[in-house]
Amino acid sequence: MLKQMLEDCDVTSGCKNAPFQQHVYKMQNCIEVLGIETKSLQVENDQIVTGYIVDQSIFLKSLQCGQTNITFTDGVNKASVQLFVRPSGKIVVEVEPI
Repeated sequence: MLKQMLEDCDVTSGCKNAPFQQHVYKMQNCIEVLGIETKSLQVENDQIVTGYIVDQSIFLKSLQCGQTNITFTDGVNKASVQLFVRPSGKIVVEVEPI
């Protein structure tokens, strides 16, 4: 179902049949990023989502539907997040060690 929803996305003209609303997804630093105390993050496609770190929280804000990868690092260790933004704007993440 997620695959079909992502296929319905047209990056240049937005998503079909669903009103897109920006959403913010909050992650707890250290806890939800495989024990890494994230100091920086790198978004592969910053047209899909933007991210920022505040205190012990990581915030990801959807900009348009699609998928991208984000790399979190503490300067030594890394974790990768595969992120999907649904046509509605909601964010789904999968965290993996690198």
